[in-house]
Amino acid sequence: MISVRQLLELQAIDMQIDTHTNRLQDISVLLGDDRIIRALKQRILELQEKISQKKSEQIDIDAVVDGVSLKVTQTEKKLYSGTVVNSRELQDLQAEITMLKGHQNDAENSLLVILEEIDSLQNSNDTYGKKLKFIETEWNEKQTALLSEKATIEDDVSKEQSLRNSVSTAIPSIEINLYEQVRRLRPDTPVAKMENGLCNFCKVGLPMKLQQEVRASLLIQKCPNCGRILVS
Repeated sequence: MISVRQLLELQAIDMQIDTHTNRLQDISVLLGDDRIIRALKQRILELQEKISQKKSEQIDIDAVVDGVSLKVTQTEKKLYSGTVVNSRELQDLQAEITMLKGHQNDAENSLLVILEEIDSLQNSNDTYGKKLKFIETEWNEKQTALLSEKATIEDDVSKEQSLRNSVSTAIPSIEINLYEQVRRLRPDTPVAKMENGLCNFCKVGLPMKLQQEVRASLLIQKCPNCGRILVS
């Protein structure tokens, strides 16, 4: 008689090994996958570069504001010092002061815009920095959990492989060879149970003679439709 119980047990073990192996593959992909962290760091770097650029612009505009302010002060001092009495020269000085104050106002407005931009960029940088810190903490915790899970699953697979070897040695070679052959084609479930005259996987009705042979368990029989090994 064929080893019905052992074949089903072997299939159950193989299914568990496959499940664990697939999970190990998933874990191997997840371990070290820090793309989101690298993306956040890149974004922060870009923001810091923009902040640095804007601060450099701020320094330049500050220098312009200071220079124009000094020129206004000097010109006003000259205007009101009493040393200039010519009306044309006085008008020229007044016109120059008006022009300089216009430049000063423009420069101060530009400076205000730059300061607002720096403030906005700094707020974004702070937000991304906090997000990065949170995600790095979460990522490290997940990596630790994945490593622990990996070790547990590897230990389980080792035990399952030992159990598989033990079970397979109790099955005649002709049956185990056929099982392995079918498993290459049907890696999910090479063995199917016959239930109510049907293959319980493809649900195709089986000829009466085949049903009797499966129940007798004298020889290995396969489903004529899906090719799985049939057991009752």
